[in-house]
This record gives sequence, structure tokens and C-alpha cells, in this order.
Amino acid sequence: MVQKEKIICIVLEGMGTKLLNQYMNQGYLKNIHSLMREQGGLLLSSKVPYEGSALQTAFTGYQPEETGVYSYWHIHNYHYIPQIITSDQLEKKSIWQREEMNDRRFAVINIFGTHKPYPINGYMLTYLFQQSLRACYPENLIRELSKAGFPYGNDVSALYTGTEREKFLNMIFQLEKKRINVAFELLKKVDVLIANFTIVDRLSHFYMQELDSEVFQEKTESAIFKAYELMDETVGRFLDEMDKDTQLFVFSDLGFGSLREFFSLNSYLEKENFLRREKNGQFDWKRTIAFESIQGSHGVNINLKGLYRDGIVGMEQFESVRNEVMEYLNKLINPKTGLPYFKAVIKGEEFYSGTYSNKAPHIMLEAFDERYLPLGDNYWAEHVHRHYQSGWHRREGFWTGKGNKIDGVKKDGSVLDISPTLFGLMNKSVPIEFKGKSLIS
Repeated sequence: MVQKEKIICIVLEGMGTKLLNQYMNQGYLKNIHSLMREQGGLLLSSKVPYEGSALQTAFTGYQPEETGVYSYWHIHNYHYIPQIITSDQLEKKSIWQREEMNDRRFAVINIFGTHKPYPINGYMLTYLFQQSLRACYPENLIRELSKAGFPYGNDVSALYTGTEREKFLNMIFQLEKKRINVAFELLKKVDVLIANFTIVDRLSHFYMQELDSEVFQEKTESAIFKAYELMDETVGRFLDEMDKDTQLFVFSDLGFGSLREFFSLNSYLEKENFLRREKNGQFDWKRTIAFESIQGSHGVNINLKGLYRDGIVGMEQFESVRNEVMEYLNKLINPKTGLPYFKAVIKGEEFYSGTYSNKAPHIMLEAFDERYLPLGDNYWAEHVHRHYQSGWHRREGFWTGKGNKIDGVKKDGSVLDISPTLFGLMNKSVPIEFKGKSLIS
């Protein structure tokens, strides 16, 4: 049995309400279904559903315009090569870093914003993008876990590259099962466990097409269903660990839907000479006015002097140039459907109105049809093989749980409400600066 006053917070990244309800209505996912019947609700992701911004909002209590996190990467990079946001560059503290939590011992597993690792009261396994020997705190944690029979791995060790299906699924399931086992081992040693399981997200990106495929007549044969099933079994294991003083809180920071195409905005910008290339095909930054922002941010940046190494647009020209680009983007028609690509083209500081709106794309784009989305900067888009993907994020996640503070509560919310909820679960006053509301109050 777990010790008194345990808080278990698990993130089922990518588990969306549409598929979740479908599977539950068909009699599957008995553990999650049993919880959802009694307590829980819809949980909306960040404005543009992306793990980086959503998880930062969830565990800091601030919207992206107050954290400055709109993707995994910085939106504006002086040398044009996207740089991953690291923990020492974050503007807001996560709840496990706050003074109010000094009396709580945490295990934090696979949460964006934890790499590079830093000291906390407890244990940390970081959210990695590149292989690293420094992926934990204390620095010997992974080694000690492995010696104790609990090997740990990171998602970057099994990226999808068009791998044969069964081989890739075997790698991903082995990786996630290691993470699950480590979570249960660290749970014995802490007051608060926060763990992010990513298998649903990762398989939904590349196997969403199986849900529409005649190859898989039985939908339970699909990779995505098997991932949902593993997560349901994991929830069941956590339920078995509970006593009357344990609070289990489960949520998904975003959902998923089908994807038909990532289209290159840079190709369209090039047609109107907003973007120029050199003879070798590389971008000619010294003649480029506007270019597509990093993947998942759904934006366009203006090549401003001072902000970028070879910026050519001065601040005195910025508004007129931006308006010209926006007018062009508003007119773009999707040749696959004959309908607009965008239902709204918005100034970045109007879409994100806050302290760090200057860190957002200069122009924000709302898709007319979410099956057709901007590709994003080519540098990382090619690295993660975006053109292989058949699924992408949606805003509709969910929350549920179990415990004397949670039982019977039915309420919809957003990722902004996660930090206030965790404060409430730990009998602590919610900081007045938080804009979200506790889901259990």
C-alpha cells in the first residue's frame, strides 16, 4: 500500500475524447470508463494544441503568453536554426519548484521543460529531444534504477523513420512499459508522482490511418487501440495502489484527429516573393521578407532587422509588411478541397496577448480544416519525418481521477486548471496569480 497523502498525477498524452468515448461505448477501457462514469470531464489544451505549451501551462499555471512557450523550440532564432527550449530558459517555475511545495517530495517523469535536469526535492527523469548522458536528477538515478532492475529509456531512442510496423511497435511498447515500471518504483519513495506517458501520442501521429483502413477490420488490431489499452491497464495498476488517503488525478493535455496533409507555407510565400532562395535551393535570408515558423506553432515570422541575423525588414516597415503578408495568406485556397486554408489570420500579439507575446509568431493561423495544417520549419520537420504522419493534435483532452477530494466531481476545464487542482489536492491555497480554477473545488 502507498503511504499516507500520496498524490498520483499521470498524463496520458494524446488521448482524445472522440476515440476514448468510442472505445468506452464499445465496452473497452474498463478502468478509465469506471472513473469517467463518476467523475471527470472535457479538458481543453492550449490555444494551439501542442505538448510543449500545454504541459508548461498545466504545471506552471500560466498561459503560453505568460510562459513564452509556444512549441518545443524557440519561435525566433537569430541564426534561423530552431533551438530547443531548455529548463534554464523558462520564465515560470513549475509547481515542484515553488516554495509552497518545499514540504513535498516529488518524482517528475518525462515532463517538457525539465531538461536540462536541475535539483528538486526528489527525483527527475527529463523530457529529451536528443540523446544525453544528463537526463536525470540525481545524476546517478538512471544508473541506480537500472541496477535495481528498472531500466529506463527516452522517446528519442525510438524515433519513427518508416520502420517496419511490428518492429517499431515492439520498440515503443517496450519503452513505455519501462517508463511505467519506473514510475511505480519511484512512487514508493515520494509524496507526489507526476508522470507523462506518451505512447498514445506517438502512435496516433503515425497510425491514425489504420482507423480508416480496410486492412484492420477489427479496430482492436490497430496500434492506437493497443496504446489506449496499455494506458487503461496502467490506470488500473495505479488504482490497485490506492488507499483512502491517496488521490489519483489523470488527464490528457491534448487529443488527436486525422491528418491529410502538412502543406508547405514557405512554398506559397515563395510564389509571391516573400521568401527567396539561392541557386542551390537554400533560403536567401538577405532577400527574404517572411517565412514559416517552427512546426506546431502555426505561424509566420517577418524577417526583422535585429531579431534575425540577416533581417531586412525595419520596425518602421513591420506593420505594413505584416499586413501585406496577412492579406495574401487570407486568400490562400487549399487545392485539395477548394476551400480556404485558414479561417482566421491574426496578429501574433492579438492571438497571444500577454507578457511574452513578443516570443510568439508574428502572424498566427487558424486552420479552416484541421486535417490540413502548416508543415512548419523544414529543419525539424524533416528530422521527425512529419510527412509520414497521418494524425495530429486536437484541443479536446479529458480529466478524471479517484480519491475523496475527486469522487463525484463532474466539470469541464482546461490545462490552465491543472496546477490549481494539484494545489487543492495537496490542501494548499491556490496562488492568487493563477488564472485557472481548481477542477475539484
